[in-house]
Amino acid sequence: MARQPGLPQTRRLEGAVRYAMVAVAVAFSLFYIYTGTFGIFSTHSHRGFYLIFTGILLFLLYPAGASSPQNRPSAVDWFLIALTVFATYYWIWDTPYRAERMGEPTAMDMVIGGMLIVVSLEMGRRVLGNVLPILALIFIVYAYVGPWLPDTVFAHKGFSAQRILEFMASEVAVFGVVINAYASYVFLFIAFAAFLEAAGGGEFLVQFANALAGRSRGGPAKVAVISSGFVGSMMGSGVANVVATGSFTIPLMKRTGYRPHIAGAVEAAASTGGQFMPPIMGAAAFIIAAITEIPYVNVIAVAAVPAVVYFLSVLFFVHIEAAKEGIRLVPAEEVPALKSVLMSGGHLLLPAFLMVFVLIQGHSPNLAAVVAIYSILVVSFLRRETRLTPQRLLDALVLGARNSLVVGATAGVVGLMIGAIMLTGLGIKFSDFIINATGGYLFLTLTLVGVVCYILGMGMTVVAAYVVVSVIAVPALQQLGVPLLASHLVVFWFILTSGVTPPVALAAFAASGIAQSDVNQTAYAALRMSLALLITPYLFAYTNLLEVGNFGPMLLTAVSVTLGFLAMVGCLQGYLLAPVSTGLRALLGASAVLLFMPSLLLRALGFLGLAGVLVSQKWAGSQD
Repeated sequence: MARQPGLPQTRRLEGAVRYAMVAVAVAFSLFYIYTGTFGIFSTHSHRGFYLIFTGILLFLLYPAGASSPQNRPSAVDWFLIALTVFATYYWIWDTPYRAERMGEPTAMDMVIGGMLIVVSLEMGRRVLGNVLPILALIFIVYAYVGPWLPDTVFAHKGFSAQRILEFMASEVAVFGVVINAYASYVFLFIAFAAFLEAAGGGEFLVQFANALAGRSRGGPAKVAVISSGFVGSMMGSGVANVVATGSFTIPLMKRTGYRPHIAGAVEAAASTGGQFMPPIMGAAAFIIAAITEIPYVNVIAVAAVPAVVYFLSVLFFVHIEAAKEGIRLVPAEEVPALKSVLMSGGHLLLPAFLMVFVLIQGHSPNLAAVVAIYSILVVSFLRRETRLTPQRLLDALVLGARNSLVVGATAGVVGLMIGAIMLTGLGIKFSDFIINATGGYLFLTLTLVGVVCYILGMGMTVVAAYVVVSVIAVPALQQLGVPLLASHLVVFWFILTSGVTPPVALAAFAASGIAQSDVNQTAYAALRMSLALLITPYLFAYTNLLEVGNFGPMLLTAVSVTLGFLAMVGCLQGYLLAPVSTGLRALLGASAVLLFMPSLLLRALGFLGLAGVLVSQKWAGSQD
C-alpha cells in the first residue's frame, strides 16, 4: 500500500537502526504468519504483540514532526517505544489477574491505562494527523463529563477517571474487536499483497487488464477500471490504488484522446470502488464479519453483487465518453496478447483462486490467507522472472509489515473511541437522536447517516471511519427495518464518498496530480462517475439487491439497477448510441429513477423508457 498524500514521509533509517527495523518487520510478519498457520498462543498475547510490533516500527519510521530527525529516531521516539513495549507487555502478563479485580483498579492499572492512551493517540497522530486523536479525546472527555451535560439525549451519569483508565485498557477498547481483526486477518492479507507484489503480481494484473480490454473502444480507461478492481481489493486505500495503477493507465488514456481531468476521474472512481470489491474489500470484509458475527464468506458473497454493478456503471461512463468524444483505439502493437500475458504471469493468479477455494470450503480467512502466501512462494518458482529469491522474500516480509502501519496506527485510537461509546451507551443514544431528528423516515435517516459518514471519512482512514460510524449509526438503521449486514454496507459505502467528493476527494486529487489536470475539474468528474456510490446505499435499504439467498429476485433487481445506471449515464452524458436530445435525456433520467424502484411495475416502465430511446436511436442510425 502506497503512502497517501497528506501522510508524513517515513524516515530513511541508516546504520544499525535500519537493520533493527528490518529485523522487527521480519519478526512481525513471521509471527503472524506462524499464528495464522498453527494458531494463537493466547488471545491477549495475540492482540498485545500486534500493538508492540506496530508501535516499535511506527515510532522508528514516522517522525513526530517536520523538525524531527529524518534518518534516525529521537530520544522521544525511543521513550515511546519503551512505553509501548512496557505497557503492552505488562497488560499481557497481567490479564489473568486483572479479571479477578475488575471494577477495583489498582494504581498500576491506571498507570498502564494512561500509557496505552498516550501511545495510541500518538500513533494515530503521527500517521493520520490530528483529526482522529482529537475525536478520540472528545469521546474520552464525554465519558467523564456526562453529569454536567445539559439534560438532553446525550447526558449520562458519568464515569470516574479510574474507571475510564481501566476500561480503555481492556478487550473492549484498545485491545478490542479492531485490533483483533487486524491481527487475525487484515495483517495476513496485507502480507499476501506484499508477497504478490514482490513476485511481480501488480504489474501482471495491469497487463492482464490491458490484454482483456486494451483494444476495445475506450480501452485504456477500461483497463483502469478493471485493473483497479483487481488491485484495489488488496490495497485498502483508494489513493494507493490510484498511484499503483494510475501511473500506467492515466498517461495511456490521455495519449488516446481522453481529456486529462476525465482520465484522472476514471482512475479515481475505479480505485475508490476497488475498496469494496471482494474477496478482501481493502480489509473491511474482515472487520464487517468480526463486528456482525456473520461468516466472512457470507459477507463477500453479498457484497460482490453491488460491487460488480458499480464497476459496470463506471464502464458505462467510460464507453459512452469514448464514443461521444471519438476516442481512437490503442494501436494493436501496444496491447499485449492475452496468451503471452497469461504465459508470463498467469500462474500468479493461482494463489488468489486457491484462497477463494479455501474460503468457499468454510475455512477461516486467516487460513485462506496463509495458504495463499505459501502457494505464492511455490508458484513464483514456475518462472524465473517471478521467483521469490531470498532478497525478494526478505523485501516482501518487510513490505508487509511496513504497509500494515497505516492500518495498524488506527487500532488503538479507534479502540479508545469504541471503548468510550460502549462505556457510555452513546451508540444507542446517537441512534435515538438520528431517529428523532429524521422523524423515523428511512430516507432522511439514510441521508443523515451519509452526511456523518462523509464528514468522518474526510479525516480518517476508511476502516477507522467505518468502525466508528457503524457503532453509532447501524442501530438506528436496524430500528427502521434495515437488515444487519445491509446496514453495515450502507455505512461502508457512504464512508467511501469522501474519496471522490470535494472539497477533500483525496483519490481524485492524487489522480489529478498524475494527469496534470485541474484538481476541481477532476474531482467533480470523478463524483459524476461515482454517483452509484451515493445511490447504491439507498438500494441496500429499499430493494433486495443483497438477498443472495433469494437468487432469482435478487438477480432481477441487479439487472434492473444496472440498466438504471446505464440510463443515468446516458442522461448525464447526453449520449447513448448517438447524441441524445433534451426530451430523450429527460426520458432517460425518469427511466433511471423507475429502474431503481422496488416495484416491478415501475421497473417495467423504466425498462420501456430506456428501450424506447435505444430503439429510436438505432432506427435513426439505420436511416442515415
